[in-house]
Amino acid sequence: MGATNLLWISVLLTVGYRAVAVYQFDGHPTYVLTDGSGNGVPFLLVFAKLSTFVLGMMAAHFYCKGKGPIFWQPQRALMTGIIVYALGFVCQFYQWGWVVADLLLPVGLSLCCMVILRSLVQQQQIKFLFLGLGIYSYSYFLISSLVVTYAVKLVIQDDEFLYALMLPAIVVSTLVLLLWQTISVLGCKEFWQVCCMMWTMC
Repeated sequence: MGATNLLWISVLLTVGYRAVAVYQFDGHPTYVLTDGSGNGVPFLLVFAKLSTFVLGMMAAHFYCKGKGPIFWQPQRALMTGIIVYALGFVCQFYQWGWVVADLLLPVGLSLCCMVILRSLVQQQQIKFLFLGLGIYSYSYFLISSLVVTYAVKLVIQDDEFLYALMLPAIVVSTLVLLLWQTISVLGCKEFWQVCCMMWTMC
């Protein structure tokens, strides 16, 4: 009951904060291309996505106990993920939906990706790649915000078509920047030693 109560409290705090951010401060999620005096600043604070972090911690907690969505059957996880993501996707296009969109999108996307990626790691080369990316996934997440922010400000601006067109380039450039940073910190020799160690784990 403790974990469930924690989740509900975090959801209430998140929804309450996002409602105030949208209707009181005239803010909007950072990925929304629209004008607003509050811009995306209110959504940069941790309260805007508090429940997502709590849900992730709960998933890890139940994983250690051999329970939770990570152990769901692929069909169940995929169908649940599609439905939840579809609801979040629709919510993005409405002001009231901004209050709950980011609570739904990461959950649905995570479930779908979990099913798809598990089917891909049956191949040794892909498993090696995923092991490498997994180690630096949080660093990739942090760097991606920097790349996206400057790409939007300097190149994309308010052009939605250009944003969709440049999205693959943003993903690749973020990965290149991460690799460059990793090699700079570890050095080429240590970097390849890590790669070889992960290959032996496959």
